[in-house]
Amino acid sequence: MKGGHLVAEFGVGLYDLLDDTSTPDGQTGYHAASLTKTMTAAAIGILVDEGKLTFDTPLETVLPDFKPTDPALQAANIQDLLSHRVRMLAWNSFWAQGAEMPHLLMTSLLRTLSVLSSAAPFRDSFCYWNFGYSLLGYIIERISGQSFKTFVTERIFKPLGMNRSALPGGDFETNNYAKAYQPLADGDFVECPRPYSRDGVVTGPSGGVVSSVHDIVFKNVLRLTSGHNFVSIKTDREKSVGPGLFRVQLPGSFGAIGYNSYNMEHMPKMPNLGNSSDSQLIFYNQGSYPGFLSASFMVPEEDLVIVVLTNSLAWNDAADWIGQFLLEQVLDLGNKHDFVKLAQQVADKRKAQFLEVEERFAAEKKASESKRPLDAFVGDYHHEAGTFFVRVSLEDGGLRACFQGFEGDPYSLQIVEQDVFSFFTPRDDQVRRGRWPSHFLDGFKFRFYTDASDTIVGMKWRIEGAVKEPSTLTRTSIHLPPPISQSTKQAS
Repeated sequence: MKGGHLVAEFGVGLYDLLDDTSTPDGQTGYHAASLTKTMTAAAIGILVDEGKLTFDTPLETVLPDFKPTDPALQAANIQDLLSHRVRMLAWNSFWAQGAEMPHLLMTSLLRTLSVLSSAAPFRDSFCYWNFGYSLLGYIIERISGQSFKTFVTERIFKPLGMNRSALPGGDFETNNYAKAYQPLADGDFVECPRPYSRDGVVTGPSGGVVSSVHDIVFKNVLRLTSGHNFVSIKTDREKSVGPGLFRVQLPGSFGAIGYNSYNMEHMPKMPNLGNSSDSQLIFYNQGSYPGFLSASFMVPEEDLVIVVLTNSLAWNDAADWIGQFLLEQVLDLGNKHDFVKLAQQVADKRKAQFLEVEERFAAEKKASESKRPLDAFVGDYHHEAGTFFVRVSLEDGGLRACFQGFEGDPYSLQIVEQDVFSFFTPRDDQVRRGRWPSHFLDGFKFRFYTDASDTIVGMKWRIEGAVKEPSTLTRTSIHLPPPISQSTKQAS
């Protein structure tokens, strides 16, 4: 969209591979993933406009019952969360373990975050943190007295006429709603579960909104970037992050949070756009969920908006590359890039990464059996937050693990050394489960440990690559119910 008018709209492929007539259009619903953060930032801006808080309001003021142990969260304010400068470890594994199950609820958020640790010095630099926007959603609920879903629906979606935007649930219109897909190693696509993004789940404010191209282009983006004057515009070569949006002054590179940039190591760097063009400030954002990729680019000087929504978590961040290609073409930026070649490079690298890790896992597996009887490992293993646990049970002669006790999403445990088991599964199986494919092999390992009597009493789990020290989960014999029952999830 340029100057308030739709310049071009392309619906490519199908939003349902079993329906040859399902060509997407401007009203097709996609999971917008982290484009949701722009809307959450706008909701905070509304509360600021109403004088109910400021961007500098400390968390301890608005959440006096929140008692984090980490100094960064103790000192943080609203702007720190909006701009990803708290520098906390991601801890995404607490809520992203297959089928996008609702592993954490908003009611358990404060307790979970109270024991998490930071990754680097406070405000030292940018560190993307999904939980920060979950916490902003919690603050919106606390101040407004409404659920996050109700607030954004009544204060943003309805006033702007965003009729195809919602946090999905039982009342969400399922017609013209894209199914989720991921590519397999042989090139075929497999349908995977759509993200479980419901009201009351921690992923709602950070990535839960379903929206359409028309909603984002016509009724949302430009108003959200200008309506609350979130950040001042600078004229130097800026690359920064503001509330819900990233800012790049041309010439500059994009894709800071997508997995294109994560995979450009040992390859040419992310392309620098606009080297021979006039400088302009670009706002952009990206999103990814199993089965979905999204990107938006906004050029205030040109009154230009570009939005790309896809229903496949591809081998490369296709939405990012397509958006950058369109940006170059529409602005007629000089020194244009070969984005097809860049996309192939990233895809080839990711395929090689997964092939390598599967070969490494095959080499690690031990043919010998555990020296302990397998029932010695059975139990619930609780993180110190008390809001997350792994259930280890004995089924058909082998061990299996269920995160948060969800029996519908079990992982077989395979011994790799004594008292060390892995729940690693090949990438094709990971995508069928609807999880973000991971090639961090150590993140699949449970290292069980014993007390003085040689009894298994807990496990060590290195939850993510940035975490140097593994988390401790303590074994109990108490079997707690999942946060949301299987029957409740299926009914919703």
